[in-house]
Amino acid sequence: MAGGAGERFWPVSRRDSPKQLLPLAGAESMLRVSVKRLIGSLIAPEDLYILTAERLTQRIREELPELPPENVIGEPEPRNTAPCLGLALAHTGFEGENAPVMGVLTADHFIGKLERFRSDLDAAYTEAEKGENLVTIGIVPTRPDTGFGYLETGEDLYECNGARINRVKRFCEKPDAETAQSLLDAGNYLWNSGMFFWSNATLFRAFEQSMPELAEGVRKMREGIVNSDGGDAVREVFPRLEKTSIDYGVMERASNVACVRSTFEWDDIGAWDAAERINEPDGAGNVIVGNALTLEAKNNILYSDIKNGAPMIAAYGVEDLIVVSSADAVMICRRSDAQRVKEIVAALKAQGREELL
Repeated sequence: MAGGAGERFWPVSRRDSPKQLLPLAGAESMLRVSVKRLIGSLIAPEDLYILTAERLTQRIREELPELPPENVIGEPEPRNTAPCLGLALAHTGFEGENAPVMGVLTADHFIGKLERFRSDLDAAYTEAEKGENLVTIGIVPTRPDTGFGYLETGEDLYECNGARINRVKRFCEKPDAETAQSLLDAGNYLWNSGMFFWSNATLFRAFEQSMPELAEGVRKMREGIVNSDGGDAVREVFPRLEKTSIDYGVMERASNVACVRSTFEWDDIGAWDAAERINEPDGAGNVIVGNALTLEAKNNILYSDIKNGAPMIAAYGVEDLIVVSSADAVMICRRSDAQRVKEIVAALKAQGREELL
């Protein structure tokens, strides 16, 4: 899935160049890094699909020339992740005993220990291929983070490739700080990674049970695609689908959820504060990406998009700030407000400042 707007990474992330197409966690775009983790080890290029906004399809085809162009699928409009995965079902099929198995990954994760990552994915696919459970990967938490949802795990099912597979008892919303600490202390809670695995037939049955209108929409889109008028069917059906996340629409309501307990390193590159977890700070705790100078400053995140003409940042005597410069805008906020940067984007939309979006 690569259709997000990345509003928390403004002013570098923009409507036509969102965060998944930016080198926020290395020299290459996060989308390209995500694809390179898979191709050649787990998935053939012809079996890898990108779901994104229609306006980004051509840009992504140019970014990923190794993929068949038709595997980059544009959504007519944003409808959240449940309709997005319904569209994926419609394109890849869900009928019969030989329905494919789908792995759902996103383009904005940092992954370390790649061999363990591939091994854990293989375990998740192995469980999904049985056609019984909806499968996710739970991340072993390293801190009481309030920015992630959590999974409460139940009984151990078995071990595969060195990773434990557990029953999931329930999904928990993003907690406050006190609750997050209690979940960490309990020991049987994992972060919800947003990675999912299932037989396409199993997901379609889950749609039929929890979101019957979406299931019917998927069936209509599939009929259109099989009959070679898929574009018209998708444009007619997709915008009317309920705007709901796969977590709320399906996973939180299902009783047949299993999770692989991760053995790799993971982080969600969701906002500017992630920079401190994927880059080495200097002796004063400052994280500097691009062209920046610090004097008597500490614990700041400074990001200058110099490749695209952003000015140098000089920070003197300040602390606990995030400062980001692009060619036409500078964003400054407290580190504790990293998640609220999207409110700046909302304010710019309200003011009609399209040139900054």
